[in-house]
Amino acid sequence: MNNNVNKYLDEIKEEVDAYLIKEGAMTVKNGEKIALPGSCNIRWKLEKKLLKERYGIDWKSPADLNPEMKFD
Repeated sequence: MNNNVNKYLDEIKEEVDAYLIKEGAMTVKNGEKIALPGSCNIRWKLEKKLLKERYGIDWKSPADLNPEMKFD
């Protein structure tokens, strides 16, 4: 993955995590964030949207790059 994209993914990580927690796709236990099954699809959709809106980046998620695979 392009280092520039990693930089932007790092910038939006806390916002994305907060959204996942609010939506029940991630939980916090003993101070540790734990992604629940299926949350990767929600994460990637939101990351893709934010990267496009904020940075003009047309990012391809692992699901986009591997349509024959099922991610959970």
